[in-house]
Amino acid sequence: MRLGRNFVIYLASSLIAGFLPLMLMPYLTRQLTPEDYGMMITVTTLILVALPLVSWGAIPYLGVQYFRTDRTVFGALFSTLLIIPVVTTLLLVILAALAAFWIAALMDLPQLWVPVIPVMAVGFFIPMATLNLLRMLDRPFGYAWVELSGTAINFGLTIVLIFAAGLAWEGRILAVFGANLLISIAAFLWLMRQGFLGQTFTPALLAPALRFGAGVVPHDLANQAMRLADRLIVAVVIGQTALGAYGVATQIATVMLVMLGALNRAWTPLVFATLAEDTEAARIRLVRRSYLVYLGLLGFFAAFNFATPFIYDLLVDSRYHGAQPAVFWLTLGFLFNGFYLTVVDHIFYLKKTHLLAAVTVLNASASLTLAYALAGSMGVVGVPIAFAVTSGVVMIAVFGLTQWLSPLPWWRALTA
Repeated sequence: MRLGRNFVIYLASSLIAGFLPLMLMPYLTRQLTPEDYGMMITVTTLILVALPLVSWGAIPYLGVQYFRTDRTVFGALFSTLLIIPVVTTLLLVILAALAAFWIAALMDLPQLWVPVIPVMAVGFFIPMATLNLLRMLDRPFGYAWVELSGTAINFGLTIVLIFAAGLAWEGRILAVFGANLLISIAAFLWLMRQGFLGQTFTPALLAPALRFGAGVVPHDLANQAMRLADRLIVAVVIGQTALGAYGVATQIATVMLVMLGALNRAWTPLVFATLAEDTEAARIRLVRRSYLVYLGLLGFFAAFNFATPFIYDLLVDSRYHGAQPAVFWLTLGFLFNGFYLTVVDHIFYLKKTHLLAAVTVLNASASLTLAYALAGSMGVVGVPIAFAVTSGVVMIAVFGLTQWLSPLPWWRALTA
């Protein structure tokens, strides 16, 4: 695994993919009112919250099993697991339709959009599964092609639907779904040609995946709650107009999250390969690379926050500047997430996801409580402060859990 080369490719791809939406920001913040922007953020957030329930841990399970099974069994596994998002989406659509009146009233959304949210979420499944498989195959260029193709289609559809067709926030949501649909069709055909799909449905392979997912889903939901519930809290406690300004802050801060995503894509296969090697020398090498990652994350965090005022002046309409201080606290939370990402894959590899779920669910509950309290007392900036604090707590807890399950030679790597 060539960590340095892969990281550069993943980072370049992710930065380009993240830069295209930023190019839209000067136009979107002028075309859409803060309230419209808040609506767009709310629906997007609900889609991302629904995603763990739709996928039920199938995507990370495929990544883990790729290194544990031969090609024939893996093809049958992938084909079998496709039943999971189909069933979960149908169930969620029914539940969302039944609860649409209450959710719409709470979030100040059009009621019609509530049952559509799981359908929008399932559109991510095939693209994400394909991207994860390309990581395991050590094909960063293929990953970049898929990621950038989806972003370019998304960018183009946004321009057509908002600026040409005259739609408001709905145009942005439909552009994302349209891009996912087109990429899903292309990815499905590629998976068929490569032999990863089209195998016999094998029910015996389903039960272990469902058990794995039962541990992953609470963990993923808790992580999504920590990363996304801030926006829902702003919408409920303060209002859609405040959420519009806060949503711009989160989109700017997401540049750091994009960098973390690139790191994780390069890092996860390296961790799995190192654990499979199972030697002290490999673990020392992994820890030394971890130290280099931490230095890089700290440098990026400092440089990004120095540049934030200039980014606002260049890209953002003045109506949205009130939430600018939120960027610091959001990126601080992302910094803690970056440290956490370097060790959490050990727990996935060992299939101890139930322990990870316990940590993250408990912490997510504390995070939501703190965010709600601070939103009421401090306004918009209180919400990202809660996110930063609880992200730091999760980082410490996961480091401790990893050392208990699979100790790493942190001190020996410095002295050997």
